[in-house]
Amino acid sequence: MIVAVSVTYILIMFTILFIVIISKYQTKINNSLKVEDFEESVIEGGFEAINFTEDPLSLKDFLKADVSISTGKITLSNNCTGIVMTTTVAKTFSIQRGIEKKSEFRPNEHDVLADVLENFGVGVSFIKIRALSNDLYYANVFFKKGDQILNLDAKPSDAIAIASRFKTPVYINKGVLEKAGQNVC
Repeated sequence: MIVAVSVTYILIMFTILFIVIISKYQTKINNSLKVEDFEESVIEGGFEAINFTEDPLSLKDFLKADVSISTGKITLSNNCTGIVMTTTVAKTFSIQRGIEKKSEFRPNEHDVLADVLENFGVGVSFIKIRALSNDLYYANVFFKKGDQILNLDAKPSDAIAIASRFKTPVYINKGVLEKAGQNVC
C-alpha cells in the first residue's frame, strides 16, 4: 500500500512539475516571432550558440529521418546516408515498443510521459537532432498544445522514444548528417 501511494504521489508531482514547466516556458506561435524573443544559449565548453536568426520552428537545413532500431543502436537515415547512435538496450526496447504501439504489463517512463501529455492535450510536433559534439548528439523536442509550443533540449534516445508514441517525425540537421553520416544501404 505504501509503495502504491508513493508511486501515485511521484506521478502527481511529476505531472504538476511538467504543467508548471509548460506554463512558464511556452511560446505563442504566430507570424511575428522575432530574434529578440529568444535568448542565445551556449553549451558548456563553447560548443555552440543556438542561432535564433531564423524561426526556431523552421526545418531549413533539416532532413526528415527514418528511424530503425537494433539492440542498443538507433539508426537515423535519409536516403542511403545515416548516423548510428549507441544507447542502452532499455532505450531501444522502449523506442521499438513506441513504434509498434505496444506496451509491457507495466508502463515505462516514456509510456507514462506520453499518457500524461495526452491527458493534458499536449502533443509532440516533431523532434530535431540538431548537433554533434564529442561523440554526443543533441536533440530538441517540440511539444504543442493549441497554439503554444514548448521547445525542450533532450537526449536523442528519449526524444525519439517520446516521438515514437505520437507518430511524429524526426528531423536531422544536414550538417550533422554530412559530418557523421555513413552509407547505411
